[in-house]
Amino acid sequence: MTETSLLTSTIAIVVNGDLPGNDRLAEVWRQSELVISTDGAVNSLMVRGHLPHVVVGDLDSLDPRVRELLPASVEVIEVSCQESTDLEKAFRLALLRGASEVVVTGIGGGRLDHAITNLAILYKFRREVPIRLIEPSGYGILMAAENHPEQFTFTGRLGRTVSLVPFGTVEGVRTAGLRYPLNGESLAWGVREGQSNEAVDKEVVIEIRRGMLLVFSEEAIERVG
Repeated sequence: MTETSLLTSTIAIVVNGDLPGNDRLAEVWRQSELVISTDGAVNSLMVRGHLPHVVVGDLDSLDPRVRELLPASVEVIEVSCQESTDLEKAFRLALLRGASEVVVTGIGGGRLDHAITNLAILYKFRREVPIRLIEPSGYGILMAAENHPEQFTFTGRLGRTVSLVPFGTVEGVRTAGLRYPLNGESLAWGVREGQSNEAVDKEVVIEIRRGMLLVFSEEAIERVG
């Protein structure tokens, strides 16, 4: 597949999982310059009246009737490689199209193995591009730190749930504005997670020294600064 890089910034990827309601799904389009759908997801999108700019995958899940209804303005890219999932194909295309940030929706629901694999793919590509999530149950952002700490500050209402989910081990986690603060401790998959903390301040600050952390809330995460 030969692609030319476009001057885009935020690119969205819609995966063939549980999609959010129409209002939240519309946020994906408003926040993105380009929307890429995996071939299975476009079937659901068409029913709900949302047209992506690009459809990518091996096209085995694309309903032939849906394909016939796709307007010529929707680019359809077939990538037959069986060594990668459609989500991986979509990420690679987003990078080729110049993404400086990727918004992903639909990673959960359906088969458990698919959902876990989707999370693993997010882990893989977060090293190359910042990733945000818009899901039926809430919003997420992936933090990653390797050679220097990363800090993320966001705002919202008091009492909202904020979960900190480590990918592997995350060292040096510090928080401010949460009911159960962390002061440099580590979080680790299967050892210690930060599920369902609570915001006690409108502004929440999270810093990590090393590792990758999913920050997830049932409400939109509005970055400060």
